[in-house]
Amino acid sequence: MDSREPPHYTRPRTTRVIPSRFLATEQLVATFRTLFFVALIAGIVAGAVASVIQAGKMWPLIAAAEVLEAAARPHQGHGAPAPVFSPEGPLKPVLTVMFNIVSGLGFGLILNALARLRTLRNGRPFIASDGVLWGAAGFAAFSLAPAFGLPPELPGMTGGGLIERQVWWIAASCCTAGGIALLVYSPDIWRIGGIALIAMPHLIGAPHPDGYGVIPGEMAATFASASLGASAMFWLVLGWVSGWAQQRLFPAS
Repeated sequence: MDSREPPHYTRPRTTRVIPSRFLATEQLVATFRTLFFVALIAGIVAGAVASVIQAGKMWPLIAAAEVLEAAARPHQGHGAPAPVFSPEGPLKPVLTVMFNIVSGLGFGLILNALARLRTLRNGRPFIASDGVLWGAAGFAAFSLAPAFGLPPELPGMTGGGLIERQVWWIAASCCTAGGIALLVYSPDIWRIGGIALIAMPHLIGAPHPDGYGVIPGEMAATFASASLGASAMFWLVLGWVSGWAQQRLFPAS
């Protein structure tokens, strides 16, 4: 009878090692998901606030302007004028609210991504008060500065060529955003360049003719003021909610 003991396997236990590259990718995906969630919440809140202001201040003016535009439209042959798509219709307000929320999501992604990069660079957390300042900068770049050359227009107002206006608006927004960045984050010598960059599109001039078309000047001015007010609230709320959410969802560096 064989009395030998069975062999004992002494193979050491192995620990699964996760590559650091995989961990970095997983962390990047988690960061993007958090930023998307923050931008989504901020976009919904900011879009809803802007929609409420627009409904009270801007939609009545748009409806009145569409009536004036329809009355001034010449009849073609024996047909009646084209029907006016009024804001009181069931679809247009819904589309407007959806557009505001989608715009909030898009701008929120840009704002939160840049804010997170700043936090990773200098270790300073992005908080609600920072968000308000960043929102004010966004309002200046994407609403206030372009409005000096191309104020918000009502239906029936005469304007320059669509392509020319879009190109000038994009140039004014980009130059203002870049100029603000130079003023805030660059050495003193570069701040002069920031001022020049902000002023450049306005020195060139926006492509629009004189006059308001069939819209009274006072009505156009009221609409422009209401539009800028709604845009200011949109950006301030977007920045504040973004800072508030980032402060709670990202650990302090």
